[in-house]
Amino acid sequence: MKRRLLAFALLSFTGIAFAEDPESIETPDYKVAAQDGEFEVRAYPAMKVVRTAMKPEQGGRNVGFWQLFNYIQGGNVSAKKIAMTAPVLVEGKRNDGAMSFVLPKEVASDGAPKPSAEAVEVVEIPGGDYAALRFENSMSQEAADAAKASLEKWIQSSGRQIAEGAEAFFAYYDPPWTPEEKKRNEVLIRLAPAAAAAADEKAE
Repeated sequence: MKRRLLAFALLSFTGIAFAEDPESIETPDYKVAAQDGEFEVRAYPAMKVVRTAMKPEQGGRNVGFWQLFNYIQGGNVSAKKIAMTAPVLVEGKRNDGAMSFVLPKEVASDGAPKPSAEAVEVVEIPGGDYAALRFENSMSQEAADAAKASLEKWIQSSGRQIAEGAEAFFAYYDPPWTPEEKKRNEVLIRLAPAAAAAADEKAE
């Protein structure tokens, strides 16, 4: 079992297989504020995550995953073991950007321990409304890029605006042996508050 988990960590963005029961994995709370076909607007609270950079010359996603996994396995100043959550979040490209694990609510509330590794940091993702779109083919950068482009186009066509400085990120929920048609892969982009967007339109 241990070897299977180790191999899994090298192959995938997500750590759902580390739990005996996938249904027991904690996921972020959100409320669907609006829906338009396959597109959603979700209201999320602020979320504490542990994040590390992914650089192609330094091993990309595999090394990034291990750095985060080491943190939740006790690689922090408190030597505290922390439960795995879903999804695993990726900013930028699959091997060139940043990867994050969402911290369990209890850990975030109590105060997340400082990482032992300099390459790992605890940060907060702002709460607010996020546009979201599910897409297929979790292992394809082209599929992720196409989903991002579709979501950006929908945001513009719907009269909404992307929050200043906000970048798209990708959420991967499932282990690699999950049938592709059953995997949950999403792209999300934080939106500007409705009042701010309306004011910008009026100014134009």
